[in-house]
Amino acid sequence: MILELKGELCVTQAQEVKASLLSALEKGEALHLDLRGITEIDAAGLQLLLATKVAAQGRGQGFALPLDRRSEAVARAVAWAGLTDALSSGEVGHG
Repeated sequence: MILELKGELCVTQAQEVKASLLSALEKGEALHLDLRGITEIDAAGLQLLLATKVAAQGRGQGFALPLDRRSEAVARAVAWAGLTDALSSGEVGHG
């Protein structure tokens, strides 16, 4: 399943985005995030991405955040936070 997120991925949107991510995970399919439409991301947004990856792995589902599906804002924040390896572009798990 491809989930496209747009706009801000910040603390003020975290609960709403979390609900969308959990709903996507509940479908039991591999989750591929498309974040090209994200204009701003903060630490809460990065934490949410990491938590989603861990949740997908815990369910035995795939998770992917490909480099070519990240906006410049996401790519900058991931690199700045040193999360490039943690949020690798390859798919993790099976789904």
